[in-house]
Amino acid sequence: MSGEHGQVEPLPDIMTAQEAAGFLRVHMATLRRLTQSGAIPARKVGAQWRYSRAALYEWLTDGNNPNSPES
Repeated sequence: MSGEHGQVEPLPDIMTAQEAAGFLRVHMATLRRLTQSGAIPARKVGAQWRYSRAALYEWLTDGNNPNSPES
C-alpha cells in the first residue's frame, strides 16, 4: 500500500485477508489454508476474515511454535 507521494501507509491494527497475506508475505491461498485449519489467529466478521496485526506478530515470534527457529 502506498499513499500520496509514494509513501508507505502503515498497516492497520485489524487487517483484511489481503493485508494479512502481505504482512506475512504469503500467497492468499496459503493464508486461506492457514486460516481454515486454525493454524493462525483470525476472526470471521460476517462473511470475511479479519486478522490482528499484534496476534499475527506474536504467532510468528512465539517460541512455543513447533516450526519456530528457536525450537
